[in-house]
Amino acid sequence: MQYIFTVNPNGQATQIGGYMPDDNTIVTSQTFPVREERKGYRAELRYDAENGVHWEYIPYTPAEMRETAYSNYRCIEYGGELLTVDEANRLWEAYCAEGSDKATALTALIAEAKSTIRKIHPDEPIESEDEDDA
Repeated sequence: MQYIFTVNPNGQATQIGGYMPDDNTIVTSQTFPVREERKGYRAELRYDAENGVHWEYIPYTPAEMRETAYSNYRCIEYGGELLTVDEANRLWEAYCAEGSDKATALTALIAEAKSTIRKIHPDEPIESEDEDDA
């Protein structure tokens, strides 16, 4: 285990991290890399000898895209409001717990919304006719 400190010119040490596992390496950089926002990608700070410290952009998986849509995409109209799938699920759970028939109506709306989102973010890419002709 290693502890990480900065030391000023007067010799005063300040701990800047908890501890570091023995198999990690400390690197320094004069600059911090600029991070771009890329739709459909998450950014991960990485290091290699050729590029130094840099952002690596990793595409979200279809499952991650669906999870984001379930929590952010307001596509279920219910009770005069637009709900996300997650909000509708919480409402459905409350109605089920009360034994309310409103849960049945929400079941169909949730299933339809999830089906739509699965079509937008399928697990496997849909092949176009152009690709089949090539």
